[in-house]
Amino acid sequence: MKNLFLSTSTVALILGGSAAFAQSNEAYLEQTGSALQSSQTQSGNVNISTVVQTGIDAQAELIQAGSENNSTVIQTGGVSRSVVGQTGDRNTYTANTGDNSWVRGVEQTGNDNTAEIYVVGNGGHWTTDLIQRGNANLSFASFTGGQSTNSYRLIQTGDRNDYSVTADGSGGNFEQYATQNDVGNSQDNVATAMSVGDGQRSFQRLLGNFNNSTINLSGSSNNAQHWIGYGYTGVSSFNTFTITQAGTGDYAYTNLQEGDFNIATIDQSDAGNVGNIAVQRMEGDTNVALMTQAGTSNRANSWQTGNLNNVNQAQTGDSNISRSTQTGNSNISVQTQLVSLNIADLIQEGDENSATLTQNGSSNEATQGQYGNLNILTSTQLGSTSVYEVVQDGLANNMTLSQIGVGLIASATQTGNNNVGTQTQMGANNYASLIQTGDNNIATQIQN
Repeated sequence: MKNLFLSTSTVALILGGSAAFAQSNEAYLEQTGSALQSSQTQSGNVNISTVVQTGIDAQAELIQAGSENNSTVIQTGGVSRSVVGQTGDRNTYTANTGDNSWVRGVEQTGNDNTAEIYVVGNGGHWTTDLIQRGNANLSFASFTGGQSTNSYRLIQTGDRNDYSVTADGSGGNFEQYATQNDVGNSQDNVATAMSVGDGQRSFQRLLGNFNNSTINLSGSSNNAQHWIGYGYTGVSSFNTFTITQAGTGDYAYTNLQEGDFNIATIDQSDAGNVGNIAVQRMEGDTNVALMTQAGTSNRANSWQTGNLNNVNQAQTGDSNISRSTQTGNSNISVQTQLVSLNIADLIQEGDENSATLTQNGSSNEATQGQYGNLNILTSTQLGSTSVYEVVQDGLANNMTLSQIGVGLIASATQTGNNNVGTQTQMGANNYASLIQTGDNNIATQIQN
């Protein structure tokens, strides 16, 4: 039997002539042994098809054309393969597979369809592919075990679709690749991916509006990525993207190519995290980027291009780095670092932007730059032997800089007219420098 994936158009051509006359049929096929092959074809509505194979090197092909049909494939014994095609509305597909290697391809075309895949693997390599084209479709996949690289690939095209993936990859690597809408804008879709184990990879891609996408990985050296609009032509707005990771050496990445009113969250807040990296890139207006990290030697990086955007980075622990870059007008950046030996960098280019930095601990460093007009910058350092350097270049800017502790160093520069600069230091053995170049500027320095 050929290991092929029949297109839904081919299925329709084969079965279209008889679909109106067949319904409420039931086909049951069971095979035991080795080198098994089976093929089932049904046309019409409210049909039931079941394939049960027990043995090595089993192959099953199942095709249904019509609505409200139900297909089930159960394969155990090892090296199993199945290909399923369903065309129509309100169809259901269920697969239960276990042991060793398998390759599966499932394609559903229509609306209100459901696909459920349950896999228990005791070794080897397996690949599962699922394609759903239409609206209000649902897919659920559960994977357990495996001793080498296992992968699951999903494509959903349409609106109001929902998928969920859970994986226990503790016995090997697990890769998830999901795309919601590969041909144009979609909306009201929900995507959820969860995985436990080390070396896991989860990628989600989509284009459209009002979508909700979540990745939750638990383990070390995991990779989670959201790609929104990348490689497509169109704008993605009013979406929510969340990545949660618990472990060491994890990587999280969100890339919004173009869109407005989106919220992206990366949560790496387990206290024992070490060496995690969080990256967010967003293009558009009124977007929000949220990052939370806890532990040691973590990195948070955010880039936003557009207006009325907001970034909030919070880090707790030692030797962390926070970087925020915004280009546009009326943007807001908030950076918070607790404990010691942390570094914070900020760049804002544009007008009427606001930046707030708080560092609480010892031996922290901060570098902030605002380039434009009517900008506001507030920086607070609480602790000893910390250093900050601030630059504002433009007109009618305002900076307020505060330090409390011993052995502090503060350097601030304002270039332009009608600027206001205030420096306050409380403690001993501190140094403050404020340089203003331009007209109608106001400078205040206080040391207690």
